[in-house]
Amino acid sequence: MRWAEHSRGVMEGFAEVRAFEDFDAYADLAGYEGLSLGDPQYPGAFAATSDLMAHVTGPSYSRNDLINDACRGPGIMHFDQFAHAVVANRLTELTHRDPYTQQAVRAQLIQPMLHAHWPTLPNTEAPTGHAVATEIRSSLDAKVAEIRHDHRLPPTPPTPQPPTPQPPAAHQPTAATADPTAPTPDAHKDTLNALGFLTAQAPPAGATRQGPPLGRGPTPSHQPRSTKPPNRTRD
Repeated sequence: MRWAEHSRGVMEGFAEVRAFEDFDAYADLAGYEGLSLGDPQYPGAFAATSDLMAHVTGPSYSRNDLINDACRGPGIMHFDQFAHAVVANRLTELTHRDPYTQQAVRAQLIQPMLHAHWPTLPNTEAPTGHAVATEIRSSLDAKVAEIRHDHRLPPTPPTPQPPTPQPPAAHQPTAATADPTAPTPDAHKDTLNALGFLTAQAPPAGATRQGPPLGRGPTPSHQPRSTKPPNRTRD
């Protein structure tokens, strides 16, 4: 049985993943705080299984959920449990369908996880396990997209992008930051008044007032009376 041969590989990997997951807690409870477990016994199977579990789990069905459920069932069901994690996290619209539909979907998801190297992974090193997991993830993602298309499900929403930063507004000088050498409105007014004096014209500020122009003396109606007595002719 081809499935059974692949299951033996994932069983070895899952057993070590669970051992490393629970070791610290068991060591502390047994009074061996700080005890180290060392390296995995089957590094290739451990790496492939751990990477695959990280890919299929998520907020709706976590890594701990998968470990707890996988511990209760036979090892030959591990791939079906991994497929359930994919449905729960990436095909949530199908979790409300009837059990037969969900079972058929899980069967489709198991196929891309049956990599040809699973039976040999317990005898390989970690880099081989990581490479196998990478190929499985690619095939599994393609199958998820195909299932979404076949069941006419909406596409997976894209990851929200941060807003594009807007350029800063042009700096407008204020009274506190204005150029101290720039002429003020009062200085401009004083300049116009000085020019009016030099040209013998009334300054703009007094253009509406009645009065004698500068430099021309008083008007006839305002000429002062002479205090010198009039000349008298002699008899």
